[in-house]
Amino acid sequence: MVKRSYLIIILLFVFISCGGSGGSNGSSTPTPEPETKNVSQGIIELGKVENGEVQIETLDGYVLLNIENTNSQGEIKIDIKALKLAVNNYNSSLKLVKIISYGGIDTDPNDDGTVVENEKKEIYSNVEAILPLEFIYNTNGYHISFLTTFVSKLLQETETENIDKEYLDFLVKELDMHDVNKDGKIDIKDIVYYDMVQNNSALEAELREKYLQTFHSSKSSSAEEDKILEDYKKYLSLAKVKVQFTNNQFNVKIIKSNKNNNIFYGISTNALDPKSLEIYNNNELTINNNSRLVYQECLSNEGNTQEECYRSERIYFVNNQYHYNAIPETIQDDNFLDLIDTIKNRDKRIKELENEISQAQD
Repeated sequence: MVKRSYLIIILLFVFISCGGSGGSNGSSTPTPEPETKNVSQGIIELGKVENGEVQIETLDGYVLLNIENTNSQGEIKIDIKALKLAVNNYNSSLKLVKIISYGGIDTDPNDDGTVVENEKKEIYSNVEAILPLEFIYNTNGYHISFLTTFVSKLLQETETENIDKEYLDFLVKELDMHDVNKDGKIDIKDIVYYDMVQNNSALEAELREKYLQTFHSSKSSSAEEDKILEDYKKYLSLAKVKVQFTNNQFNVKIIKSNKNNNIFYGISTNALDPKSLEIYNNNELTINNNSRLVYQECLSNEGNTQEECYRSERIYFVNNQYHYNAIPETIQDDNFLDLIDTIKNRDKRIKELENEISQAQD
């Protein structure tokens, strides 16, 4: 009974010292639950884009939300509740959207971080990005730039139902982007969170030389942009595969980067490429382990005898996994550790013999 009374006194003391049920006056106030994120903030930049008219659209062009024009720092603010409502009303399973900025002023064309009034340039082309909704809902600081625009435009002729985050990640690797955010992998985040002033890359340097000027040109900028995109496609391979592994087999679909193009493919079960390729009819392919898929995307020639094709791609199916262009090298486990132990024992014995000989000479 004494113990119980003592316990009640302690509990009363704790309750009073915490400021009663409100807990607002004591030092032991419980940490409040984190507030739900209401606004998502990003940046439109070539340099920073001022007074760009910004919309959030589906990949097939349906306008989900109009937001305020960019300020002098290129900043945008997205009402998450309003965006979620618009998405749910359109298609609750939607994963990707486009953020598009129309017009405005490029306040810092050389991206040196210094705004000079007479260096500002008017913008004639859209600045856009395909973004996963999860980025908008959960993060700030995403950048819609000429890098993200380039990725988006590479997919402008792709069937929208075939575009997903995996495809975006694939393109970033194909463009030879490096691990900008140093998270140990190369994916769409390395372009979406790329800061034009703070970060540098070979891709930015290449695109800055020719592609950037298309945004500032009022004449034939679209034609110039299309030519640059086609030039890049000639040494890239933008068609990719979607793969599922079930019942010890790979179910493979080849996704064209342009819905109007043709895919030619062949499958071999030895170390050599298939002897011939046939046209792909969009059916799912069944491929076994220890096989190789070779495919190539070609522009529709409309009756011409010679088709213009992009770089051919090789997919290797090994050990229930698939790999683009090369099988990762692995160290053979057979007797490898035993060999290391043998070498260590040999070196140890040599030292022992050297000590014995040295002692015998003394």
